[in-house]
Amino acid sequence: MQETSFEKMKQDDKIAEYLENWHVTSQMTGEVKYLNAVQKKEVNKLLQKRYVALQFSMGTGKSLCTLAMAQYRMKYNPVRNIFIVGTALAINNTWEEILEDYQIDFYRIRKREDIKRVQRGQIVLLTINLLTELKREMKKLLRIRCQKVMLIFDESDAITNGSSKRTKAMLSVFRKCRYKVLATGTLTRNNVVEAAPQLELLYNNSIHYLAKNEWIYRFKNGQMEKNMEPLFWMVEYTRCMSVWQTRVVAPSHPEQEQQDALEMLYDAAFLAPKYLYETPDAAYVESVRKAREVIAEKNRRKAENE
Repeated sequence: MQETSFEKMKQDDKIAEYLENWHVTSQMTGEVKYLNAVQKKEVNKLLQKRYVALQFSMGTGKSLCTLAMAQYRMKYNPVRNIFIVGTALAINNTWEEILEDYQIDFYRIRKREDIKRVQRGQIVLLTINLLTELKREMKKLLRIRCQKVMLIFDESDAITNGSSKRTKAMLSVFRKCRYKVLATGTLTRNNVVEAAPQLELLYNNSIHYLAKNEWIYRFKNGQMEKNMEPLFWMVEYTRCMSVWQTRVVAPSHPEQEQQDALEMLYDAAFLAPKYLYETPDAAYVESVRKAREVIAEKNRRKAENE
C-alpha cells in the first residue's frame, strides 16, 4: 500500500465513516469544525499509508487534517504518543493555541525534566531547536515507547540541509517511529535535492527509498569546448537530468524512464506548474560525441599496453 499511487487508491469505508463524524469544537467561539469534502478525500488516502507528506498551501487546513489523522491513529492504531515537532512559530502560534481552544489533552516539553513527565496517550509538543538539545533523552523516550508513536512534523522544510543539527536530530530521534506525517506548504524551496533529508526521515532508507540508477558516471580525460555552459555539456555527457523546482535540464534524447520519473515529480508537486524545460543543442551533442571518441581511444591504447 505504501508504494501505491494516490491516483489508484480507493476510499476506505471505515476511515470515511470516522472522518464523516469527526469534528472539533472551539471553546472561544463555540464553532463546530468539520473537514470539507476535499479534505476528507485526501485524509482518507493518507491514513491508508504509514508514511506521508502533506503539501497543502497556506490556509487550506493542514493543521485540521493532521489533527484528524492524529486522533484516528490514537483510536484505531497502537500509538502510545503523538509527537508534534515544528518551528517555534508553528508550535507557539498554531498548535498550542488550537489544542487549547479545542480542549485536547497535550503536553509541551520546554526543558529536559519535562520529558520524564510525558504520559502515555498524550499529544506532545516540541520545537525542533529544543530537540537538538534533548536528542539523547528523546531517543530514550521513544525506545521506552517501543517506537509505537506518531510523528507530525510541521514545516518539514526546516530540514532541507542534510548537514544541519536540526536534520541530524530529527533523523536520529524519529527515523524508526511507526507513523510519520510531514506537513509543509513548500517541500522544496529551490531544488529537488532539498527534499532528500525529508524523504530519508519519512522512509528511513528502507525499500521505499532506493536509488534506481543503473549506472554511476565519472567523467575523465574529456574536453569541453570553450564558451559552452558546463551544466548542459555534463548533462549531455552523462545522460542524466538536472532538476530544480522551477527548471529541468535534460539530455537531447531522454529515455522513457527519465520522462516517467519527471512526470512523477511533477505529479508529486516537486516541480513548479510552469517549470522551464531545456535540452542541449546540436553543438553540445557534437562536442560530447568527439569527447567520447577521445576517451574511447585512450582506453583502447591503455588496454593494449597492459
